[in-house]
Amino acid sequence: YESGTRVPMIWRFPAKYKHLAPAKPNSKTDRLVSFVDLAPTLLSLAGVKVPSYMQGKPFLGSQTPKEEPNYVHMFRGRVDERIDLVRAVRDKQFKYIKNYMPHRIGGQHIEFLWKAPSCRSWEKAYKNGLCNAAQSAFWQPKPTEELYDIQKDPWEVNNLAGDPKYKVVLDRFKAETKRWMINILDTGFIPESIKLNISKKEGLHNYVSNGKYPIANIIKVADLASERDSKNVKKLISYMKDDNPIVRYWAATGCLILEKNDAIAAGDLEKLLKDDLIDTRIVAAESLCHLGKYKVAEPIYLQALKDENQMIRLHAINSLQAIHSFVDKIQMKEALNMMIAKNCKNMNQYDCR
Repeated sequence: YESGTRVPMIWRFPAKYKHLAPAKPNSKTDRLVSFVDLAPTLLSLAGVKVPSYMQGKPFLGSQTPKEEPNYVHMFRGRVDERIDLVRAVRDKQFKYIKNYMPHRIGGQHIEFLWKAPSCRSWEKAYKNGLCNAAQSAFWQPKPTEELYDIQKDPWEVNNLAGDPKYKVVLDRFKAETKRWMINILDTGFIPESIKLNISKKEGLHNYVSNGKYPIANIIKVADLASERDSKNVKKLISYMKDDNPIVRYWAATGCLILEKNDAIAAGDLEKLLKDDLIDTRIVAAESLCHLGKYKVAEPIYLQALKDENQMIRLHAINSLQAIHSFVDKIQMKEALNMMIAKNCKNMNQYDCR
């Protein structure tokens, strides 16, 4: 949101470099600038050719494009010890946000954030029913899409995504978000355990650059999964049988997002408990817990908590905390506590929390 992404930028050009300034002192500009533009800008000011692989564009110096950018892109990924996936884009009037994990609330418990008394008091007020709709949104599942008129609604309270009057605007931003993700080969859709293995084996950049990453198809399935529409279950089931493990992961995530509304997928989710990718097995296990199938989920969690891959252990702990009300029903609470305590010796404090 704007309170976290809108950062003041002030440039000072000493007398020696005043010829590089784009305007007179005390001037202001509403040009859209992103952090990825900083490095190309410094190269442009220094007279060094900006490499083509850089995402950003210079906004000062000889290599500044004649046309100003129409959009600036934003993202949310790992949030300390929590896992989330959000993409956003803004122009000078509107902000579009796409939540790919809408089932995870905005207020997932983060150890660092909860050290602030304000956060703890806010959570207490919500639990006591003292918050209005806008104040409560942080503690509830997120909408799949958000659209705000920043000029009229700077605090992003009134979500226009479902308003037919803004459909043209919504479609424009959706198309731009998809174009950008495909263009940069967005690796945020890859489960972290796979990223870790790829990085050790061949390097993530080499992996996505060598045509091994079907980003367009993965985005299509992730979009379908995040819609939270029970009409998509049959399509999600078909993608559970895809050859690509990341596609299967997102198909399973789509059923998890639907929770009890994915009952017809129960049999296929049980088959995914034997999937080659353990992240997919964890997602399937969590989804099956929502369907009352606790026993089949138990061995998946115990296996994941013992895995050598730290990202797998973290995923499992996040999943278990999301379904904490089911842990007693799985009848493995003591075993889980012992396993988590053991993992804490080999995990940093954020993972352990």
